[in-house]
Amino acid sequence: MVDLNLPGEDGLSLTRRLRVTNPDIGIIMMTARTRTDDKRIGYESGADIYLAKPVSLDELAAAILALSRRLRPALPPPAALMLDTVRLTLGGPRGLTALSAPEAALLAAFARAQDHRLETWQIIGVLEQGDRAPNRNALNVTMSRLSAKVRQCGAGAHPLRSIRNWGYQFCEPIILT
Repeated sequence: MVDLNLPGEDGLSLTRRLRVTNPDIGIIMMTARTRTDDKRIGYESGADIYLAKPVSLDELAAAILALSRRLRPALPPPAALMLDTVRLTLGGPRGLTALSAPEAALLAAFARAQDHRLETWQIIGVLEQGDRAPNRNALNVTMSRLSAKVRQCGAGAHPLRSIRNWGYQFCEPIILT
């Protein structure tokens, strides 16, 4: 908030300077000056809202709320999938889905791997639970289910690509949180 009658520098020059150095800042000007020309000059100097004193607390609160709504950037849908390995969730443009611990571990391994590629033996190592390692059929089922969950979050039609006689590649941007 800026008053027009400040010691040392007037509120108009301060507002101009603030607007130049911080173009995205919200500025509310409060002053006893109520003429139309004073208000116009205040807005031309960079004020977002011009309030004439005395100002009630309700009016000031409403002005601050209105300005904060305008200044708060709208969050675009994430461009990348967001994997939360603690909560075992995967989020994307179409929402959030729950993952099993092995699915979350596998997506984290893809996220960390160079070019998001893992060889079959690496995937089996991640999915191994105790002394049970998945066979080839179980691995294919797991990859198919994981692919469906990733698509459900907003990924493209083929988020996991099979690389013949080698392994799989995760084809979506993913961020670990």
